[in-house]
Amino acid sequence: MNISLQIDLSLYSTLIPLILIIYMKQNSNFEDGSTHLFIQILWISLIMSLADGAAWIPNGIGHPQARLMNSVLNTMYFALCTLPTMMWVRYFDYKIFNDLEGLRKRSRFYFITSVLGWILIISNFFTGAIFTISETNIYIRGPLNSIYLLINYLLLIIALLAAKKYWKLIKGRLLHIIMIFILFPILGSVLQQLFYGTSLTYPFLNITALLTFLFLEKEFIHRDSLTELFTRHQFERRLTYKLNHSEPFSLIMIDLNDFKQINDNFGHEEGDKALVTFSSILKSNVKHEDMVCRYGGDEFTLLIESPHRSTGSLVIDRINDSLKEYNGKKISHYHIKMSFGYQYVDSKINLENLLSEVDKKMYKDKNLKKKRSE
Repeated sequence: MNISLQIDLSLYSTLIPLILIIYMKQNSNFEDGSTHLFIQILWISLIMSLADGAAWIPNGIGHPQARLMNSVLNTMYFALCTLPTMMWVRYFDYKIFNDLEGLRKRSRFYFITSVLGWILIISNFFTGAIFTISETNIYIRGPLNSIYLLINYLLLIIALLAAKKYWKLIKGRLLHIIMIFILFPILGSVLQQLFYGTSLTYPFLNITALLTFLFLEKEFIHRDSLTELFTRHQFERRLTYKLNHSEPFSLIMIDLNDFKQINDNFGHEEGDKALVTFSSILKSNVKHEDMVCRYGGDEFTLLIESPHRSTGSLVIDRINDSLKEYNGKKISHYHIKMSFGYQYVDSKINLENLLSEVDKKMYKDKNLKKKRSE
């Protein structure tokens, strides 16, 4: 490939992470663990794309300092090469386990391949095993160049094998993105090895980042600013998808009882705290793939992805137990109480009828609880 064309390709590919970084910084109501890790991926992708393009600039130039610059830029490029895979593995780890504390511990292991890569690139000064720069200032691959690039995938392979028993947790869009992440960069690396002067690894990786944003991260950055839950619009989009694809699931609708009294007696700021507390209780009692939404005011909806009929009632029992535990601690001057409607969906029904049915069940539960308290 023409060197100037390769530089242009690298520079143009930086537009993907750059635009995504700007968009996410301007539109995120908050930055959770997933968003934070994904933005780190975008930054390293941006840096790697720039480094990839920069490493080609001095190649073949006859200026006395150009050969030194060629060596330095390629050394910096290879030193950074192991970081993108490590960042992606950390991102997938969090998406699967939703455990930041565990991720911090496992990150020490994920860092090992980067250290191995740095040892190799340091040894390259003495062995030329990764690359050399000829007297005419031309970059030449060394005998271990391909091995060095394989180190990038060694971590991914080890991580996938280690997580074998957790594969049942990987489903839907996350599984698709993992497969794209595995295939796209490998395809780029193969082309890069087969055709000298063709560098497609990072453009392909940037395309993977774009697909990840569209399918996994976009909906996460537009959430309710108070509770950090999904919005009604996002919930209804996901619910429509589930209904159109005839996938079994459970729908739970929840309304807080006597919430107006909390606002009237303790102020709206305390009411907001109650909403945030209850939202945390909801999130702690569902799986990562389930959808918890602030439907409006003090009303919430939960879309439980499990196809099993009993899962919805088990989730409700867990939420009730958590509420009893919270109220028993007497942290606030009031009790948080709820009413709910619940329906398992495994047959064709339209969105309006489903929401209406669950809403009726919720208000039936609310009236029963009101009569008991009288």
